[in-house]
Amino acid sequence: MERSRFLRTVEEAVGAATLPGFPALHPGPALPELAEVDLTPHFIEAFELLDGIVHHQSPFEVISKVMAERGAEEFLAWDQEHLPSDGLLADLADVGYRRFSTSLPADPEGRVPHQMGYMDAAVGVSAAVAAFAESGSVVVTSGRGRSRLASVIPAVHVVLVPTDLIFRSLSHWAAQAESPGRLANLMVITGPSRTGDIELALTKGVHGPGEIHAVLL
Repeated sequence: MERSRFLRTVEEAVGAATLPGFPALHPGPALPELAEVDLTPHFIEAFELLDGIVHHQSPFEVISKVMAERGAEEFLAWDQEHLPSDGLLADLADVGYRRFSTSLPADPEGRVPHQMGYMDAAVGVSAAVAAFAESGSVVVTSGRGRSRLASVIPAVHVVLVPTDLIFRSLSHWAAQAESPGRLANLMVITGPSRTGDIELALTKGVHGPGEIHAVLL
């Protein structure tokens, strides 16, 4: 038998195969049947257990306060169109805070100085595409206008979290119509960056932001 015909036969057999004693139809998402609850307080509790800080003020108030406490003037942020807070970047600019560009210079010699400048950005601002009440995690994506640098470079990460995007768990989010399979890249962030590899002592901020703030919208 020709190799191509053999492989096609195997592929067709696997596609039509069923396990003995189980129906041929897919059973659907395997999610437990749980009573409806308000997920927001559960998310807050889990997020704070991870040393995260939750805010109910406006994003402008929270970011301004964090910047002022650190004496910072520059920040990294997603483009305004991807932030669920109208006019946020313009309002921050009006009071003197500068958004550091995440676009690398075309000149190779200018790239290193530009990248080193990221270290002056004390705060990164992004938005969650989902949050999980089960673990206190937030999910951020990256792409055009949604720089990954905003959530990994600065010492403080401020993430805007619409409460209607809080799900019970990763499984419940994946079962939705807009599933993670549609995203090219995503990060599930659970608490601030921490490690115990350095002399077995818990250290924050080694591999990413040592402080994370969630602004509920």
